[in-house]
Amino acid sequence: MKKQLYITAGGKGGVGKTIALLTLADCLKQQDIPFGAIDADTENDGKDGAFGSYLDAETVNLRSLEDCDRLIGLAAENEVTLCDLPANAGGDIMPWFESVISPEVLEALDLEITLIGSVSPDAGSFASVCEWAGKLQERVKYILVLNRKTMQRTGRTLEQTFPEVYATKTGQQFLKGLKPAIVDIEGLFEVSMRLWAKSGQLPSAAAVAPEIPILDRARVKNWVSKIHPQWVKATVATWEVDK
Repeated sequence: MKKQLYITAGGKGGVGKTIALLTLADCLKQQDIPFGAIDADTENDGKDGAFGSYLDAETVNLRSLEDCDRLIGLAAENEVTLCDLPANAGGDIMPWFESVISPEVLEALDLEITLIGSVSPDAGSFASVCEWAGKLQERVKYILVLNRKTMQRTGRTLEQTFPEVYATKTGQQFLKGLKPAIVDIEGLFEVSMRLWAKSGQLPSAAAVAPEIPILDRARVKNWVSKIHPQWVKATVATWEVDK
């Protein structure tokens, strides 16, 4: 199996890129799978919810070519590496990626890259993921995270919640052409989400933290229990050798 680098991508902030990556980190930790962590979202540094505030993460600045090179170097040192990028990172990282990260380089490093594109129900969030995919094409694998953001009591389907993905020509081309794995992240009660974020712990640890009220712990536990199996399926799928 090749070494794996998972990076978040998208142009808009607030679509759940960091939440997606933290639930993946939590899933890996629960399975005792070691991984490296890189926090490239310097705009979020020191805030509640910043990727690096939950893990012992290396920090890189994408505006530095040396740091971009270091990102790949760090990924080559681990079997699995998770990297959180800031919103609108494409302008910083794409020219570097296109200039040096060729299939030959990835082969030499024995490295496979998976793009985690987070999409919210907000208009325009899917377009930024498509922009990345349009440039990277089949050089990387794809996981599409559908972040519902808020709790829904109406039983809306994914197709109804994310029309840009399922009801547009661009969405159909993305799904059929790149065949992304899909991870559906249900909305979590806002108070519970805020308490988890402030705890500085991964979700499974927050679900048993005595300082968090028991009902909020129960909500976090139930929420993450629905997400972990999807990550197992999605990440295993990206490691399979194409037949």
